[in-house]
Amino acid sequence: MAALRGVLPPTAQVEILGESGADSVLRLNGRRLSVRWVPRGWPRDLTNALNQRPLPDVVIAPQMSPGAQEVARLHSVGWLDESGAAEISTPTLLVARSGSHRFTPEPSGWRPSTLGISEALLSGVRGTVDAISRATGYSPRSAQVGLAFLETRGLLVAEKRRGPDAARRVAEWDRLLDDYADAAARLAPPLRLEVGILWRDPAAELRDLGDRWAQRRISWALTGAMAASLVAPLLTTVSSADVFVDARTEPALRLVAEAGGREPMTGGRLILRPFPSAGMRHLTTDTDGLWLAPWPRIFADLRHLGVRGEEAAEHLRDLRRPTS
Repeated sequence: MAALRGVLPPTAQVEILGESGADSVLRLNGRRLSVRWVPRGWPRDLTNALNQRPLPDVVIAPQMSPGAQEVARLHSVGWLDESGAAEISTPTLLVARSGSHRFTPEPSGWRPSTLGISEALLSGVRGTVDAISRATGYSPRSAQVGLAFLETRGLLVAEKRRGPDAARRVAEWDRLLDDYADAAARLAPPLRLEVGILWRDPAAELRDLGDRWAQRRISWALTGAMAASLVAPLLTTVSSADVFVDARTEPALRLVAEAGGREPMTGGRLILRPFPSAGMRHLTTDTDGLWLAPWPRIFADLRHLGVRGEEAAEHLRDLRRPTS
């Protein structure tokens, strides 16, 4: 209840009356208040939590996305998260505040190589050391370590048979995708460079850029809203292009921009970022002359583009969910 106490006045008196699973019943200044804990604060998680009746007065999550906040409002339920942000309106309590500190999740053991392995698994690559190694370019040792890590977290299940062809299969597809997306956000390189680009025909502009980069043997991959518009159209307005490139420093990003005949520009619609993992470069696909990041990465990046981005991410999830 530390998150709740953090948004209440210092004089507020809180007493826990009962707890059952994710639900708690409190007495706040003499009045009953029901609270429900949600492990993740995304729209899908809030919808699932609020499908359980009776509805709580308040939901609490580590971090509440804009889309999740909208879900809570639609159900007339208050919300708060561990950043200190809250929106609660009851007969005896009114709180409306933005977060006072940045939410920092605990280290989880994920590595960039684990991201690449998860992208391969979610893209349909069989869960054997050999198949993962070939798909991502990782060494067999790295593939083995990554698969074992995902198994220890309950995301993969090992087959009974042993040997080099023994495979692990995805145990919980949605949880693997969600855990991957959370880790991708935590491990995202902060480096980025805004570059000027004509926006009359962004796809044509990117193809031209891609041709120039190909001449210099520079790998690249489109992600985010523009990539989603090609693989799972939903968003009607795309205002920028997010592109991963082979560059680990700001000077290297500037050289990549120059190699494409473009210049850095504050507010530019082309955003260049380093590839998050070495494995991703092996998992990109060519769609009509545009190189696209693996769909799980597009999903992860969409979730940080506001309410409409979260909706587009869930649309992509539904399209890619295995039928069996």
